[in-house]
Amino acid sequence: MSKDEKTGKTTALGPEAAFTPALTTLSFTIDFKLDAEPVDEDDDHPEGTIVSSSLQFDDEEHFAQVADDVGFTAKSFTLVHKTYSEAFDAPDGYQFSVRDVLQAIQSFEKAARNATTWQGGRDLHHTFFEGVKHLSGPKWRILWGS
Repeated sequence: MSKDEKTGKTTALGPEAAFTPALTTLSFTIDFKLDAEPVDEDDDHPEGTIVSSSLQFDDEEHFAQVADDVGFTAKSFTLVHKTYSEAFDAPDGYQFSVRDVLQAIQSFEKAARNATTWQGGRDLHHTFFEGVKHLSGPKWRILWGS
């Protein structure tokens, strides 16, 4: 851990960096809106572009309690999905709140799912947050279930 003398804030370095239980124990789904409605409402991989996303929490009250808690203990991380990756920097330069991480996840998933295909279209099927997996260095993969 590194501590800034002026602010007193700490940030994890190297392998100490981690997503915290305040984030990883949240139960939520991510929903996407396309620029065009699927031809078949049961189609989990339609064509089109994802234009927005929203998170649906199983327990909104619990989310409200932990939203400003530390969600990631370092100043940056990179999310990876297939051939797409994106780096994120902590807004305060030290660490991410749970809310900061979730905003990064929403932004990343919109871009990653638009940049890749699943069974010929957009993956709207894997939407249940199951956690995060460390890949190497600052790289992490979001785990989604269906």
